[in-house]
Amino acid sequence: MKKQRNTSMSRKIAIIFLCMLVISTVAVGVFGFVLYRSDSINAGGQRAQAIAESVAAGIDAEHFEEVMDGGEKTPYWYEAKAFLDDVVKRTDVTYLYVIDAHYDTTATYFAEGYDAAVATEEEYDFGAEEDVDLYAEELFEAIATKQSTVSDVYESGEYGMMVSGFAPILSATGTAVGVVGVDVSLAQISASSGAFGLATLLIVVGTSLVMSLLSLLLVNKLIGKPIGALTEASRKLAEGDMDIQLDIKSNDEIGRLAKSFDEMAASTGRQVTALERLADGDLTVEVQPRSANDTMSHAMAKLAANLNGMFGEIRDSANHVSLA
Repeated sequence: MKKQRNTSMSRKIAIIFLCMLVISTVAVGVFGFVLYRSDSINAGGQRAQAIAESVAAGIDAEHFEEVMDGGEKTPYWYEAKAFLDDVVKRTDVTYLYVIDAHYDTTATYFAEGYDAAVATEEEYDFGAEEDVDLYAEELFEAIATKQSTVSDVYESGEYGMMVSGFAPILSATGTAVGVVGVDVSLAQISASSGAFGLATLLIVVGTSLVMSLLSLLLVNKLIGKPIGALTEASRKLAEGDMDIQLDIKSNDEIGRLAKSFDEMAASTGRQVTALERLADGDLTVEVQPRSANDTMSHAMAKLAANLNGMFGEIRDSANHVSLA
């Protein structure tokens, strides 16, 4: 016969509690990670847009048109170029460029902010042209709507995930004469999001371990030990040992069960005492049934009455014999 393995109810409850805790904590952690990453990406886009707007506000539209129409670098161009280079150094953006708003299949560069100390590519000089298909649609949207915009997150190869902000350069009449583009790398945001996710995972694991230990101890104290005491009392009662006293004082279901068990053991003990008196020939014993359904007490009372009746008849017969 296969031996049945003993299982603990308190352990089962602790495991169920732990599983629920882990699931809920992981759900909260994942939700928090998604929100954190989304907020970080939105913050990157807003930063790119804010820098683009600041640069656009710092460029004189009239001088910008003069340079683009003349096709030559002027003192103002060098002044604007120094301004763009300084912004790149101070903000640490990946790309900062200013493009003429007039385009067909190619777009013409006014200038690019450049930091030679960190740059990995050659800068685009004045008059350089690139295919318009290489730019985000939001750049041309900024020109058309005369409103700053932010691109969606995109993959840029060596710089990883990036987001771009665009702001138009408006003339005195409100015409868009150029557009500023700012590309911000999200590599740092991705790294911080990864660190946040790892920290969340460690917190989940640590919290789960601590809570599982505490829950196991608590459940064992509130349920495991009382159930164990009741099991031991049941075993003793099954072996005929009436010396049972449960020290469980709680007012919950287990406490009420222990109180009922004590009452059952005490009542059974009184029945045993009555049987012992009957066995010793004491027919004066009175058996009080505990309820209408107490068949054992009713049977013992009937037995005592029958014995009293039988011995009464024997006594009467003995008296008659003695008289005869």
